[in-house]
Amino acid sequence: ANAILGHLPNGVNAQPLWGARGVLAYLNDSQVEYLRQSSSGVVVEDCPEFLPGAPYQEACSQADVQSSKPAPVPWNLAQSGAYALHTARNLTGRGVMVSVLGYDLSHSHMSLVGRIKHFRKFAPAPGRTTQSIDDLLLIHPLGILAGTHPNQLLGVAPEVELALATVQRGPVSVPNIMYAIQWLMEPSPDKKPAALFLAVDFVGQAPRPLRELLNSCRTAGILPVAAAGNNPDRITGMGALPEVVTIAALDQWKNRAPFSGQGPVVVDGFPFNKPDFSEPGLSIFGPSYENGAFRYGSGTLQSAAHFVGIWALMKEARPAEELSSMLSALATTSLDIGPSGNDSQTGLGLINPTAALYALENPLPPATYSLRVPARKN
Repeated sequence: ANAILGHLPNGVNAQPLWGARGVLAYLNDSQVEYLRQSSSGVVVEDCPEFLPGAPYQEACSQADVQSSKPAPVPWNLAQSGAYALHTARNLTGRGVMVSVLGYDLSHSHMSLVGRIKHFRKFAPAPGRTTQSIDDLLLIHPLGILAGTHPNQLLGVAPEVELALATVQRGPVSVPNIMYAIQWLMEPSPDKKPAALFLAVDFVGQAPRPLRELLNSCRTAGILPVAAAGNNPDRITGMGALPEVVTIAALDQWKNRAPFSGQGPVVVDGFPFNKPDFSEPGLSIFGPSYENGAFRYGSGTLQSAAHFVGIWALMKEARPAEELSSMLSALATTSLDIGPSGNDSQTGLGLINPTAALYALENPLPPATYSLRVPARKN
């Protein structure tokens, strides 16, 4: 990055982006040509703005949950395996940090008091919006991930620490996203996040620098997680990338939610299956910033929040476990649903975190071989 900065013309607005092994700079055409001539080894790539993906709106019915009597154990916590980890192992996400990249919307709610330990904006705040859908983009999935409720279980990992970075809602600026991700990789000098929850997405193909940055997250042991999106015909943006674990949405009966995005996807000319796993995402109880209330809402952000919370619980149990071995344990113990095998609707299926932890704690013994040498004839 410093070598590239030395070749830039004076006065150029530029900032090193070490995670993507390069520099983000605002250049005009003549400056780009100057850079290419002065340093033949530098690759110049545009970082365009993308339109954001549309949230799922049809199933966002408002419910007067304060006067209702929900089940003692919410179905989504039972189906995801979170309740089993709470009761059998007393896992709550204590001591684990999760980074979240979201839109610059309200995240103030009584269910999240004390959970957001680090916060930073990477774009000016927009005007206050009154659309009822907006809480499903940030406050609702945050509550599913880490929220608490005075009368019932709410969050998958209610004691996890959150680092939140926000970008302006609207056309998604890739530089702002990359600046935010770089900060979220190390929001605290004394603790590394276990996962990066990408609650921002766009319709389009992610540029190479963004993929480099997400690959740096995995190299650092930080798992990037994204939603499959709420377009049932395709998966685009960050959810389509091989560097990211992509989560589809299920209903209460373990069927794929009708809005959940499905693959296959094509990246660099190669087709492969997406999503990777599935989690509850239809009619999930969570917080709403309207009057500080709670509501039922749906979406693949909600299913991704379940996966991130489960990941935090597993990291609490196995803090030194490698990212690859945890993913392998989840893959080999997941419940196959939908089409047989790893499919483009539900991926490898519904994860079973209790079985995955058991597999990590009780690995199979190494295979032994005996070599029989025939007796030599005289």
